[in-house]
Amino acid sequence: MYKLKTKTYRIVKFVKSFTYWLKRKVILILTAFMIGISNGMYNESDTINGYQPKIEQRDKDKTD
Repeated sequence: MYKLKTKTYRIVKFVKSFTYWLKRKVILILTAFMIGISNGMYNESDTINGYQPKIEQRDKDKTD
């Protein structure tokens, strides 16, 4: 009877450690994905809006 308790205890301990490991890996992957998406959005908006001040500066120079 004592061996049965230790066997179930080991199984429960393994399941808990595996779920903890899996949770950490899922959070790590989600974080990396969100950082990658935010960097992509920042680079895209930077390239769209990056040339605007130069164009406005040229327009001001031509009118003066």
